[in-house]
Amino acid sequence: MVLDTILPDLTELETLRMIHDHSRLNTIPLILLTERMQSSDRKLYASFDVNAAIAKPFDILDLVELINRYS
Repeated sequence: MVLDTILPDLTELETLRMIHDHSRLNTIPLILLTERMQSSDRKLYASFDVNAAIAKPFDILDLVELINRYS
């Protein structure tokens, strides 16, 4: 699943928590499109079993590489 973390009604943390807690969704590889990529963010993403995160703006080829790696 490729997820853009800018959502109108949910925060990034709320979204990650919902996916992580859902039994059918938490086994799907997750790639985040995010604006935050500090080391603390990476630790947060890892705690929710995020497979990869890519900061915006990003090179589309980098995203394609991540999709191929986790599909």
